[in-house]
Amino acid sequence: MVDANPFRGLRYAAPLDARVYAPPYDIIDAEQRGQLLARSAHNIAHLDVGPTPPDPAWYAQAAGTLCDWLAQGVLRRDVKPAFYGYRQAFTWTGCRYIRTGFFARVRLAPWGKDIHRHELTRNQPKADRLQLMRALDMQTSPVFGLLDSDGVHAAPLLERSLSASTALVQFADDDGVEHHLWAISDPNEIAELRRAVASSNVVIADGHHRYETSLALSIERRAAHGPSPADDVLMCLVPRDDPGLLILPTHRVLHTDAMPHEALLAALHRRFIVAETDLPLERAIAGCPQTLGLRLRGASYILRALPGSEGAELLDVALLQRCLLEPILGITPAQVAAGDLISYTVDAQRACAEVDGGKAALAVILNPTPLDVVWQTALKGEVMPQKSTFFHPKLLTGLVMNPLCD
Repeated sequence: MVDANPFRGLRYAAPLDARVYAPPYDIIDAEQRGQLLARSAHNIAHLDVGPTPPDPAWYAQAAGTLCDWLAQGVLRRDVKPAFYGYRQAFTWTGCRYIRTGFFARVRLAPWGKDIHRHELTRNQPKADRLQLMRALDMQTSPVFGLLDSDGVHAAPLLERSLSASTALVQFADDDGVEHHLWAISDPNEIAELRRAVASSNVVIADGHHRYETSLALSIERRAAHGPSPADDVLMCLVPRDDPGLLILPTHRVLHTDAMPHEALLAALHRRFIVAETDLPLERAIAGCPQTLGLRLRGASYILRALPGSEGAELLDVALLQRCLLEPILGITPAQVAAGDLISYTVDAQRACAEVDGGKAALAVILNPTPLDVVWQTALKGEVMPQKSTFFHPKLLTGLVMNPLCD
């Protein structure tokens, strides 16, 4: 049983100022951080995104900034507990999507206890988030969870509450994504949404690092003080049959020195059917299971798993790790989790351009992972490699935050 509760969210006193919001910390690079900080003295990145390379003193600075904003009235706590409905409308490759969910405080549980993960995490982001939550005593950025579509349906209630509500936040961002936030405080609607969540499994779509870090903080505080508000995590819950759910592929860019091209291709021929192509790699592999695109400087290749081999039964992201990264390039899952050997992007052209420009050794282009595969993998207790999915668009940070003081 998943326990979701309304809460008194901490929000901007001037919520219609779009300049104060930001994407999640994990997709913001140093250049974008600088742009966000310059955009507004009150942009949420001042609290949520530290410098690169990391500066241990920054966490105390962020806590001081939060105290200043609270004293100045930049942020204020809602008086009445509520769920917060959230709708994002956007266009992707000419198609219109609308995704609807709601923010709640969800009781933390170990993986597999009705809340499930679908991919592995890396160590450094969890260390960063734990230091930040300790410093701020607040969860700034939500975990993105998917609700089972069985049982009581949340979607019709969200539609009804939206039509009868007044927007707390409503604007379109620089990418053309429309954001709409509203409060759900009616006791009957709250009870119905709580039942919908209680009868469902929850699969984490995005925010595995934030969830695991929140769980670590909960254990830490329980050991010291017993039960506390840190036993809950800020989560945005979306029904998994929502028509606005869109998963993009996350391509890999390898910055480690690879072996000479001739030796690499010879090794690949022992594990894949290898074919050179002049097509853009996203198009060349589209719709082909157990198939990867490989960009070396000046040349592109399609890699198909050999029939009857181990790779013919694997998901593409697992095929990448078990048939290319580890056996050929010597990159273990532990190295992926701990280091910066690989960067990630949803932009295949950008990935290939980094290789052609000499900034990377090679790029691997992937197909998106289907939503049903994500769901079934998670419920079976299995996990995919890091960055196996990219749910687009990301949830905005700063719309509503969850203080851990009460």
